Amino acid sequence: MASEGANDLKLYVDMCCLKRPFDDQSDARVQLEATALESVIQLCRDGTHTLVASDALRFENSRNPNPDRQMFARSLLDIAQMDVPNSAAVEERAKVWQNAGIELLDALHLASA
Repeated sequence: MASEGANDLKLYVDMCCLKRPFDDQSDARVQLEATALESVIQLCRDGTHTLVASDALRFENSRNPNPDRQMFARSLLDIAQMDVPNSAAVEERAKVWQNAGIELLDALHLASA
């Protein structure tokens, strides 16, 4: 695993990104985004960058009625080397985003990132 350094990025990806491989791959943009996700995950797996998970991501994933998508996203979140639990600080940051017109779950993602 690569040591943390100037090139190490902490990457937080929203749930729609984690599930992009399940979307219609005949759309060129969707296919590019799915390929980009694969590249990001590989960079995190090999230690070049750090995937960040959060309680907000796990909560959103738990609400997915499709068990295959839910399991896939959970397997990606399991490789995260950094975790952002829900906390008073996260909730306070989320309130700032909500005051700017962002929906609660998206505000929690922004605050966690």
